[in-house]
Amino acid sequence: MLSYFLYKREHEMWMADDPVLDVFFTLTRFHRVLALGGDEFVHIASRNDGGGPKLRVFCRDASRFVGEVLDGSASAIAMSATLEPFDFYRDLLGFDAHRTEELYVPSPFPEENRLVLAIGDVDTTYRRRAANYDRIASWIARLAHPKGNVLTLFPSYAFLEAVHDRLPPVPHTVIAQRPGVSDKEQREVLDLLGNGNPHVLMAVLGGIFAEGVDYPGEMLSQVIVVSPGLPQYNLERELLKGYYQEFYEHGFGYAYLVPGLTRVVQAAGRLLRSESDRGVIVVMGRRFLNPQYARLLPEEWTHGDPESLVFEDPEQAILEFFDETE
Repeated sequence: MLSYFLYKREHEMWMADDPVLDVFFTLTRFHRVLALGGDEFVHIASRNDGGGPKLRVFCRDASRFVGEVLDGSASAIAMSATLEPFDFYRDLLGFDAHRTEELYVPSPFPEENRLVLAIGDVDTTYRRRAANYDRIASWIARLAHPKGNVLTLFPSYAFLEAVHDRLPPVPHTVIAQRPGVSDKEQREVLDLLGNGNPHVLMAVLGGIFAEGVDYPGEMLSQVIVVSPGLPQYNLERELLKGYYQEFYEHGFGYAYLVPGLTRVVQAAGRLLRSESDRGVIVVMGRRFLNPQYARLLPEEWTHGDPESLVFEDPEQAILEFFDETE
């Protein structure tokens, strides 16, 4: 490389983007990561899109490196609306358990402004969801309040499209998110939601309509989350699961449950953004009533008893809730 630099200087061959330098610095960074070592790292050999060999360094746990930064600080404060369960974030962010104090602060919004229901008679697991598409579509049509906008969220586009194709007639304009929505298209959808007519917006968990967007005022009256939205099964996720089981004894919980239920809570948080907002949250799928899953829902939703979210007549409960608003 020294000869190359000297040659460039001698011939004044200066370029804004030098492909040789790009390769050099890429290899240097890759070598530095390889030199870190440790059980956190896995080397994955595969093929790239062109069929050529590909080697990737996958870090399963950055807590060692984040912890070094924290240890060099006199104090650190981590704050978020979705920072639970505390042990998960404490472990994976590298906080020293002996130095860490935890504080849970309940929602500041009036509890009477929120109605949370669970629909437990549908199975949204990967193996059984296809047999439940019609029932899910029927429930959405029945629960969607005729005078407001309803955000309905699914774990994947395939799931969304299957239910969309089976949705019975509703007194709403139905909008289905598609992959690759641009910022302009997102603004157009939000403009539609604000035109005063009722809509059902069908979108994906973790997408642009579920996170990082506000629905001000009365733009949104309901959020229906279909399925806990666990991450997709793949090699990387299974590598995380194996590592978390070996080092934290929470393989499935840390790799699948917490990320999935965090998405659910984040999506439901789109509904109430001020003390005057009112709305209904519906979680759909029998796994939400499983204690292993329900313990990851906010305490102010379940009050320790997920069965309290099951109503004998959920349609009537929703109508009565909005009648009180009017």
